[in-house]
Amino acid sequence: MAKDPAFLFYPGDWLGGTMTFTRAQKGAYMDLLMAQFSQGFLTFDDIKLVLGTDFWMWESKLKYKFQEENGLYFNRKLQNEVIRRRLFTESRKGNLSKNPHMGTHMEPHMETGNENVNEKIKDKGVQGGKEKKGFTPPTLEQVQAYFAERKTSLNPVAFHAHYEANGWVQGNAKKPIKNWKACVTTWEEKQKEFTLQAPVQAAGKPQAEVVALQCVALKMDDWAIKVHMLEKGYTEHRIDEALMRARGNVK
Repeated sequence: MAKDPAFLFYPGDWLGGTMTFTRAQKGAYMDLLMAQFSQGFLTFDDIKLVLGTDFWMWESKLKYKFQEENGLYFNRKLQNEVIRRRLFTESRKGNLSKNPHMGTHMEPHMETGNENVNEKIKDKGVQGGKEKKGFTPPTLEQVQAYFAERKTSLNPVAFHAHYEANGWVQGNAKKPIKNWKACVTTWEEKQKEFTLQAPVQAAGKPQAEVVALQCVALKMDDWAIKVHMLEKGYTEHRIDEALMRARGNVK
């Protein structure tokens, strides 16, 4: 399989995370991120080679942006985004294999992971100078804002990932969603149900499996579960183990 040529970049996160960096330090940091994206985790010698005469920036600024495991360095945020992108693509391909008629709709998403806003508007169509009325999936930022407003403990990233993966449908009948905010209420009710059962279900189980159990109880898509657990710091291998056990415990 060819290497994915892209990952999601969040300007707000970049600006906030490099606010105290000089322009030279930002450039050096970006070089290291691109080296990780292209080559994988970096050795100390890789870092020296990439930075060259700017290696002095490593100790003063850059090393705090990377984690070290078994002598290899990586930026956790970038690693999670690469994994999220791969899981997203795999989930879309899975949907396509189950529903071949969705081919023309799914392929653009699988290639870029994003849609052009102008294309969205064009697809809606215009009749009599007015746009057709219909459901418009919310952006992640809109979901995050609504979750903050409700002060819910649910993970907005996982919620958005779940419905992005399944095409914004709900229930076993796969009915198109008309009001995504109503889905939030449903998730909250399911979370309450799980919380009442948690002492029994979680007895003697590792924390990762407890988290996976809660996600499965919410009927979250596997991709959304993995995104949720990656954000909590679990490794992909640990997530797969916990998810397999959780699937076996929740019928």
